[in-house]
Amino acid sequence: MKTNVVFIVTLLLSIYLLGQTQVSTFVIKPKPVDLNNKTFVIKLVQTKGAIGQRKWNWDKDEIVFKNNMLTSKLMNSREKFPAAAYTISIDSTTNENTIKFKMTSKNSYSFKATIELDGTITGNYIVGTAIWISRAGTYYYSFSGTLKQ
Repeated sequence: MKTNVVFIVTLLLSIYLLGQTQVSTFVIKPKPVDLNNKTFVIKLVQTKGAIGQRKWNWDKDEIVFKNNMLTSKLMNSREKFPAAAYTISIDSTTNENTIKFKMTSKNSYSFKATIELDGTITGNYIVGTAIWISRAGTYYYSFSGTLKQ
């Protein structure tokens, strides 16, 4: 009986002391994502849509992140698509810093063509899809590339 009382008192004292102990907690915050002033050199492959309607091919380009805007360098110069705001999300399910982005831009021509870029950046690599919707049709592309040094 005496042993049981000592055990119960010890147990209650331990519980009380554990309740008095301050436990420090901390949260690991991911590094802020900064795509500003990064340029990726990409190669595009058309995956769907009519072929041969233009005198040039959208098979190489540079995707430029600058001033919180995204620009397709070739589409800006050839088709007048302006830089556009983009959205990002962080994929926390991987060990690497994986960033997903989306952007839509409309050009200033009267028929208001649209390009949509949807991609993923992991380290210095980029992959994604592009959709170009114009009066001549809708064209689908996949792209991949690397950070321009």
